[in-house]
Formats: sequence, C-alpha cells, structure tokens
Amino acid sequence: MLGSLAAAVVLFSCEGPREEAAAVTDFGLDSTSYRKELDDARDAVMNGDHARSDSLARVVIAGSSAPERSKQLMMAYSALGHCKQAQRELDSAYHYFERGLRIAERYEQDQHVAIALNNMATVMQDKGDYEMALLHLLRSRDLRRALGDSAGLAKSWNNLGILLTRKNDTLAAMEAFRTAVAINERSGDSSSWSKSLANRAVVEMDMLRYDTALVLLQRAMAVRPRAAFGRSTAYFATNMALAHEGLGRTEEAKRFYEQAIQEAIAEEDLVTQGATRHYLADLLIREGDHRLARNHLDTSLSLARSNGALEDVKEAHLSFARSFEATGEFEQAYRHYRAYHALADSLMNADKDRTMSELLVKNEVDRTRRENAALRASEEVAQAEARAHQWQAAIAVVLALAVAIVAWALHQRTRERARRREAELEQQALRLQMDPHFLFNALNTIPGLYASADSRTATAYVGHLSNLLRLILETSRKVQVPLRQELELLEHYLHVSASRHPDVFSYAIHVDPTIDADTVTIPPMLLQPLVENAILHGLVPRKQGGMLEVDISRVNGTLTSRVRDNGIGRAASARANGTTLEGSRGIAITAERMRQYNQGRTAQDGLRILDLHDDQGRPCGTEVVVRTVINEAWS
Repeated sequence: MLGSLAAAVVLFSCEGPREEAAAVTDFGLDSTSYRKELDDARDAVMNGDHARSDSLARVVIAGSSAPERSKQLMMAYSALGHCKQAQRELDSAYHYFERGLRIAERYEQDQHVAIALNNMATVMQDKGDYEMALLHLLRSRDLRRALGDSAGLAKSWNNLGILLTRKNDTLAAMEAFRTAVAINERSGDSSSWSKSLANRAVVEMDMLRYDTALVLLQRAMAVRPRAAFGRSTAYFATNMALAHEGLGRTEEAKRFYEQAIQEAIAEEDLVTQGATRHYLADLLIREGDHRLARNHLDTSLSLARSNGALEDVKEAHLSFARSFEATGEFEQAYRHYRAYHALADSLMNADKDRTMSELLVKNEVDRTRRENAALRASEEVAQAEARAHQWQAAIAVVLALAVAIVAWALHQRTRERARRREAELEQQALRLQMDPHFLFNALNTIPGLYASADSRTATAYVGHLSNLLRLILETSRKVQVPLRQELELLEHYLHVSASRHPDVFSYAIHVDPTIDADTVTIPPMLLQPLVENAILHGLVPRKQGGMLEVDISRVNGTLTSRVRDNGIGRAASARANGTTLEGSRGIAITAERMRQYNQGRTAQDGLRILDLHDDQGRPCGTEVVVRTVINEAWS
C-alpha cells in the first residue's frame, strides 16, 4: 500500500570531479563562490522549477573546476541529480549522484558520502532495483551511525522502512519507521518527522489498524512545516482517504481521493495523481462501478508508464484483472494477470527476496562484530592501563566487568534477534516453495477439462481457477490470513478438482459455529496441500463413491482442522505409487510450517496422520489433523 506515495527522504548532497593533484584539505576551501546560485537551485527543485534548477547547477559546474571549489561542484551535481529524479530521468539522476559520491569519497567527506548513497538508493528504488537500493542504503545508514548524525540516521531508517514495505516485510518496516520517529522526536526535524509519521500510518493501514493510522496522519500534518515541498498536500489527502476507506466511510474516502487528485494536478505531481486514481479505482471496483474505475485505471497506468514507476504499473494490471474478472471478461482478466505476474517476478521474485533478506542479516551480523571488536579493544586498553597503574587496578577491574556484562547482554540480545529472524525467513522460504508446487498441479487440470467438458462447464472452471489464483496472490506473502479466506480458497480448489474428476468424490466443509471465521487467523494455504493429498492419493484411486470432509473446531485456545477421506488408505496408496503420505512434498512442507508456527506455543502435535478402519479392521480412509494456536489479531 505504501507504493510510490511514500516519498523517500532525499538530501541535497555535495559532489565534484576527480582532481588527481588535489589534497583532502582543498575540499570546500572556497566557501563563498556560487553560494546564492546553489541556494536558488535547491529552492527551484523544491518548488518544481526544474529548468531553472538545471540551468543554475550547470553554471556552478562550469565555474568550479578548481580543487578549492570541489564542494560547490559536488552540490551542483546533487542538485542536477534531484532535478533529473523529479523529471523521472532516473539513469541521468543516478549518474549525477554517483559523480558527487566520487568527489566525496576522494576528499574523505563521510557525511556527504552518506548523503550521496542515500540519494542513489532512492533512485534505484524508483527503478525497481531493490537489491542495489538496499546495498546503498545500508552503507549510508552505517556511515551516519558512525558519524553520530542523528538527523541523517532518521532519514536512513525512514527510507529503509519504505524499502522493507516494498519487500512486504511489514513488521520490520514498522520497526524502522518507529525508530525514525523516535529519532526525529529528539532532534526536532519537523519535515523528516512528518514523513516518518505518515509512512508509519501507511503500515498501520496495511495491518488494518485504521484508527491508529488516522491519529498518526493528523499528528504528521500538525508537525509538518509550512514550507513543505513536493507532493505533501496531495500525499496526506490520499492517505486520509485510504484510512477512511478502511473504516468503511466510503463517501468520505471518495471526497479525500478527489481532493488529492485535484491537488496533485495543481502541483503537477504525476506520481501521486496516478497512485490516487488507482486507489479510487479499487474502491469503485468493489462498489461495482467498473466503467468509471477503468477510466481512472487507464489514466493511472498511462502516468505510471510515463513516470517509469514499475510498481504502479504492476498494481494497475492487477486491478484491471480483478475488474474484468468481476464482469466475466476472463480473456481480458487473463491478459492483465499475465502482465502483473511478469512485472511481479522482475521486481521482487523469490531470489531477490532471499538476497535482500541475506543482505539485511549480513549487515546486522557485521555491525555486531564491529561492536564486539570495539568492546574487546576497550577491555584490552583498560587492562593495559590497569597493569601500568597498579593504584587504579580496582577501578579497572570494575570497569572491565561492566564492559563484559554489557557485551554479553548485547551478544545474547543479538543472538535472540537473529534466531527470530531466521525462523521468520524459514517460514517465508517454505511458503515460497509451496506456491509453485500448488500452481503446477492446479494448472494441469485445464487441458483435460477443455477436451471433455462443454463450454459452460469450462467457463465455470476458468472462473473458479481465476478466483483461486487471485486468493493465492493475495495470501502468498502474508504471515496470517482470516480463516474465511482460507476456506474460500478451499472451496474454489475443491470445485476445480471435482470438475477434473467428475463423479469420483463429493465434499463437505463444517465449521464450528462458535468460531468467527473473519477474526480467527491461520497461516495461508495451510489446508490446501492436505486436501490435495486426500484427493490424489486416496479418492482418485477409489474411482467412485468418494467423500472428503473438512472439519474446523476449537478447544480452548487451539484450532483443530481435520481433513478426512474414505479413500483407499495409506498402505494401498504406498503400494500403488511407491511413496508414503509422510513423503509427500506438500505434507512435508505443511509439517515443517506447523513446527515453525507452533514453536514456543501451547499447541501440541502440530500435524498428525491417522489411518481409518471399518468394523472388520479393513482400511477405509485417512484423517490428517492439524492443530494451531488461535490468533485473533485481525479482530
């Protein structure tokens, strides 16, 4: 939801050319030349006058070849970079920021190096290269932390939160924004403070906490400086609309959306205008006004393409697909789903997600090692001084002990964080393994159906399959989903499977009436692999008269899900296929997910497989029982 509206905080940096004979002390030696031109160029960028900013910056570049004006040259490159970024000439923007970085590095100006890296990260994020953006951003954050630059560090945390939101790592993004807000509250940087509060509000909306989001947005507007630049006004109006929409106040949401569109047009803010039209279109689709929704989506998609905003292009295709699907235009829906998948895979596929996660973990480990090395060095210095000054021995021992305790506490806390993070990454990896496995089996049903069924059955099948794919897209990267959404996914899957194997089996789903399926949540796609195994290995070999039952019940704080079939049983299936139910890929992944999900909780025996027998002791089916801790966080 953060999308392109969550503007990354950028600073005007200083950069210059490579002068082989210049000394580090030459940097900024001339502190008076072109001061007015650079101030005017900065103001022109903030006011959207890109032509004037470009002209002023080039005047400074032409007159700043001497080493003593290296700081002016660096600032001019930075101004040009911001100008090109605002005009969506992203390759040129990156080129100018990089030239400024080289000057800062040559003159050992770490603060300006951090600024340039931060700016380069925002360009890479706009281009959809999240791995490179993360590399630049982590390096910038580490430099600012080492320099004690609290204002810059807050901006780095804010930008990191935006990047983590792109990665769908909601909890980590929330922690990053909270850190940025805490630093800004201490430093009093109202512009950065306002942006961090607004971005945190967007994450609160992603977590369905709309009341909290409204409070944060109102606070962000209260601390925002009057001279705020760029798209702030339209940005706030859009987020207010999203919050009201989440609370069910659709008319109030529409009013804010229309206000945001008009303000974005007045400010010539094409990015915010496109994103806002997209959000309004989604609301209209849910209300059934597909004609007006598609008009807004056409404009949004056109603006996103002209801006090079690939994330917005991707999301516009998904909204088009849902609209055409709702009106039964399945060919158009399929075309837009394909475009969405192609962009989603190029922007954030499993490999990129894993690489970014590894970069974050590696950065945290490296930082911990540096801190531990510093602590060890401090301890060694303290011990050396104690040996040289015997009369200070007692004090030195106390200090060394204190340092050791702090180091141990830090080490323990870091290990615990790493353990939790590892478990979270493992859970994500298991879900990423499951989705291709499921899609492969689901899509394999299409050829046989079209060969044997009439057009009405085929159309119904495609409708159920498209709903199935939509639910997979919505749930694949979430930690938990409402039980009702999981049951809806099962209904579509069972219909697809029943269409493929007519007259082979029937099915029923029973839910304990005391369970609120809208508030109780479970891990996504938890039950589908169990149902799939029951059909393929138990009911299909039976050929006819099959029955599959799914029972959902609760006992105290545990949710029990039972998948029961009257198929041929595990032993017969193993003889026929040469495999066991425990050896099934879907069962193995589900068992491991349950182990991770229930770790440290009260639910026991996360997954059990039972063989069913009739009165004569003959196999008459299989039952799989899954127990999870009830979580009502959505309520």
